[in-house]
Amino acid sequence: MSKLKTNQKGGMVLEPIMMIVNFVLRVVENIFKVVFKVTIFSFKIGNIGNVKPWYKFSEYDWGPGWILLYYLSKAMMYLIIFVLGGPIAVIIGIIYMYMKLYKSLNVCT
Repeated sequence: MSKLKTNQKGGMVLEPIMMIVNFVLRVVENIFKVVFKVTIFSFKIGNIGNVKPWYKFSEYDWGPGWILLYYLSKAMMYLIIFVLGGPIAVIIGIIYMYMKLYKSLNVCT
């Protein structure tokens, strides 16, 4: 059995890798373009020039992103109130129950 010696020459190794990297970069670029357009659409504020007193925010045309942030902030506030209020209500209930029990133990029957 004879061994053949081959010397490999050429630059074909880097071209497919560069094509793959180029394709991935184009896909990422297009994704960022779409996300940017959706973000610009979602957070637009319209009808600014037609509202005479600038502080009447209810007359502005808010984009859907601002409306989503408004309702998310309301939900967050309710969750914070219930998370902090729940244990406080339980502690008040336990104190009330023990005060009632203490009062009933002081009464002779």
